[in-house]
Amino acid sequence: MVANASQNGRWLEAALRCSPHAVVVVVDDLVVVASEQARRLAGTAPTGLSLEQAGLVPAQRAGRAREPVGARQEHELWHGPDGGRRLVSWTDVPLPGGGLLVTGVDITTRDQVAAGLRAAATTDQLTGLMNRTGFLDRLREALEADPALVVLFCDLDGFKAVNDGYGHAAGDVVLRAVALRLRRAVRTDDVVARFGGDEFVVLARGMDAEGGDLLVKRLVRNVAQPIVAAPNLFTVGVTVGLAVGRAGISVEEVLQQADGEMYRAKTWRRTAAGRLGVA
Repeated sequence: MVANASQNGRWLEAALRCSPHAVVVVVDDLVVVASEQARRLAGTAPTGLSLEQAGLVPAQRAGRAREPVGARQEHELWHGPDGGRRLVSWTDVPLPGGGLLVTGVDITTRDQVAAGLRAAATTDQLTGLMNRTGFLDRLREALEADPALVVLFCDLDGFKAVNDGYGHAAGDVVLRAVALRLRRAVRTDDVVARFGGDEFVVLARGMDAEGGDLLVKRLVRNVAQPIVAAPNLFTVGVTVGLAVGRAGISVEEVLQQADGEMYRAKTWRRTAAGRLGVA
């Protein structure tokens, strides 16, 4: 059985009605066929209108896409007629004999899921700070862009006594409180991460050693304030090691330097306390 033109037209209309994507066919700069999803995106029936008049995103590149260079695909943030914001993946395909087939796939949900998964993979679930994985990636990017930065390696003092003596619930309260205080002590664009256990790290871009020393003092002062974990009141401290970025330094090297400085500071304080007979 050979379908006639009328049947082909009905089948095309049925297919477009069922399509979950926005599909339009443009001939001589006017939309001649549009799917239901295209109508919803445009907020109007686009047939007989230009892509510009219909308010569809691909309008800016419709002229380029008609050139016989094959399909094009771009992701664009689309603002709908209701003010909504959707991420749409558009594909423009020149048709034989002229015309343009434009297909739009709403990938907002998929993009949101992917972003959520990326965030979960780089976020410490207890404190809400960036985790080790996320911090290493951010530090690597920062060093490649500009090594003028400071890294602080922070290790809590007295946390083990809280965690062992009062339980993990109390320890979690302390860690969350410390995380908040560290974030409040740094600049808006600085990065604070929980590196693991009771260790935290800070990345401050565009900062020199002098600025880093001032930041260390601010961190130490903020963390030393008493923490309420009802019915108890805890006080912990923090020892900080500072490393300054330089040309050619690697992620591993700058972290080792900061960790080493922290360890030396902690050892010196313990030695000094032992000489003074302080527990």
